[in-house]
Amino acid sequence: MSVGNVYVKVDGTQDLDLGRLAEIHRQVKLPLVLHGGTGISACSLRQAISLGVAKVNYETYLRQSYPRAVRGALDREGLDPHRVLGMGGADDLLVAGRFGVRDAVLERIDLLGCCGRIDCGRWPWTSR
Repeated sequence: MSVGNVYVKVDGTQDLDLGRLAEIHRQVKLPLVLHGGTGISACSLRQAISLGVAKVNYETYLRQSYPRAVRGALDREGLDPHRVLGMGGADDLLVAGRFGVRDAVLERIDLLGCCGRIDCGRWPWTSR
């Protein structure tokens, strides 16, 4: 059931139908999952949490973050193909993509007000 969320939204943002979400929350006493979270405004997302949303799916946002980070790494001058492909160092394009996704996840954790509610430091992929 949609409350204004859109799957595979690649640009722009929109607000949720918070009235409809409130009615669903009133009738369903379980944590709700919001699919299509990429194009939802930050204000709507914060309000949705107060209306029973416990999980927000951001697949498109994360898929956008990986190539954006790789493109940024490719823009550097004097790329040595031995350092940027498969060596695992700071210049490796695959590492840059992974860090791009990591940063996107951490940004969304902050946006949703979840910082401090989980111990991100215990995950090995959070340190550079």
